Amino acid sequence: MIDYSVDALMEKTKNKYVLSQVIAKRAREIRSEEGFVLGYKAIDQAAQELIDEKYTYTFDREEHNGDEE
Repeated sequence: MIDYSVDALMEKTKNKYVLSQVIAKRAREIRSEEGFVLGYKAIDQAAQELIDEKYTYTFDREEHNGDEE
């Protein structure tokens, strides 16, 4: 597993919760696309891609506003 600087990753999201969600989502995509058996490889690749700005994310406030119908 590669050791990443949390500060470098935090510059991309400004929020640890969002950072974990963004990397987790991309890691799941990588695992399904490339068939990685170990999640750590997908997580490493997702973190590196975020640092290298190979993908971006958007945050839908309506989806996460806590209101349930």
